[in-house]
Amino acid sequence: MNYLDFEYELYQYIFNEANCLWKSKQYSDIYPPSHFEQKGAKYLSYKIKAFFDISNIAGIESEIERLQKFYLEHYAGNTHKTKKMPERFPIIFDTNEHQIEQAQIRFENAFSSKKIKNINAIYNLGTVSRKELSRIQNKLKESNANIRIRSKHASEDSYEPPARDSDEFFCYLRKSELINQFGEDAQIRKKTGKRFKAIFKTNSDTIRTNAGFYLFHQSFDVQEIDFPLRKRATKEHRISIPGFSDIQISSPGL
Repeated sequence: MNYLDFEYELYQYIFNEANCLWKSKQYSDIYPPSHFEQKGAKYLSYKIKAFFDISNIAGIESEIERLQKFYLEHYAGNTHKTKKMPERFPIIFDTNEHQIEQAQIRFENAFSSKKIKNINAIYNLGTVSRKELSRIQNKLKESNANIRIRSKHASEDSYEPPARDSDEFFCYLRKSELINQFGEDAQIRKKTGKRFKAIFKTNSDTIRTNAGFYLFHQSFDVQEIDFPLRKRATKEHRISIPGFSDIQISSPGL
């Protein structure tokens, strides 16, 4: 059997037959190989955040071992033949033979940071309506953020002021202006999703780890905490971009 087909069918089997204890709304989709082929991708790339009780499924351990063997030997995406399994792979969670009484899921926003290196480049923000752009510009003036969002008619190729009759505007930042305003150590932070932490409470211990695609031979209650984890102390100052909540500018000199 083709590796990708085997992985897809195994995940479907677990999702359909096992007892779901918890799954993330954002990271619980299983994509068939055709989904990635249509996008021109040569290998799978996604995450699964979910807990399942597999005590009613006989022989699932051997199927997971078979999946790992397939990955090491036949998966074209494993070009470097690494023995580290992808994050989307199911893991039979080791509780050291303790019974889990309760689990908690806590999450916070995850960001990727990039230093502003090429001062001649721009940073794309996205497209907004004329009304939205006006509201964004007003918020910037009120906040005294010293950030200038530039814009152009969404159908134009050159970065010129937008036409008066335009209803769609492409917004961007000039990196040279960001460096002049915030210094060479300034960074652009972009929200990339959520970071999940799991806390498993047993009758004698507490296990803390990142949440993943975990399989258990037992059932327990899972509580999802809907407030962010405590933020780590940082000397960086951060400014959010009005109208683009996923984007921040950070710098020690702000």
